[in-house]
Amino acid sequence: MKNFKKAKVVMLPTENKTNIIKFGSKLRKELINLDKRSVYYQHLYIISDDEIKVNDYLVYNNEIYQYHDNLDESCKKIIATTDTSLKTSCTCTEFAVIYCSSKCQKSLLQPSQQFIERFIESYNKGEVITDVLVEYLPSSITLQTYSGQEINDNLKALSLKVNPKDNTITIKELKDSWNREEVIKLCKSAMLLYKNVPQGYPGLLKSLEVTENKWIEENL
Repeated sequence: MKNFKKAKVVMLPTENKTNIIKFGSKLRKELINLDKRSVYYQHLYIISDDEIKVNDYLVYNNEIYQYHDNLDESCKKIIATTDTSLKTSCTCTEFAVIYCSSKCQKSLLQPSQQFIERFIESYNKGEVITDVLVEYLPSSITLQTYSGQEINDNLKALSLKVNPKDNTITIKELKDSWNREEVIKLCKSAMLLYKNVPQGYPGLLKSLEVTENKWIEENL
């Protein structure tokens, strides 16, 4: 089962050239036939309520900060952005960093080009995308005992799903309406959680399916 968490999209102006250009009330990807004096370059930032750690980048009052201390509760962590100037912190040891010349730093994760195009298209229709769902992957939490022995806990932590080919994350729009077929599919997916019927009881499983279909027929 896929894991998605809610996140928000913020568009902020920048002095650097980007492929998201605001001209009047519209967004463009190119400068063709545009008066360069009237264009405003923009960056997209995907922000979330994920845990904020030292050196993470944040959005606070429509400004970008790198967290060191004095965290305000209204700060939101940037989990992806079109701004490639924001780099991850060097993870080398104090000795090794002398030789790495920050080569181990890389840009933060990015939204896909498909999402950027979708954002521009929606913006120009007056339907600004502000809320999205971002895909995460579960991973085991490794705990360490007092004796230093590592153990794998049954709890699962969620980490962002990343496409290694282009360093992008998976984003989809947050739906606020569904048709009947989509609702039925959601109901059946939810009901699967309660169909853990022991082997040897096919009649009970059939009874559950009949009850499920009857409920859908009467309520949808």
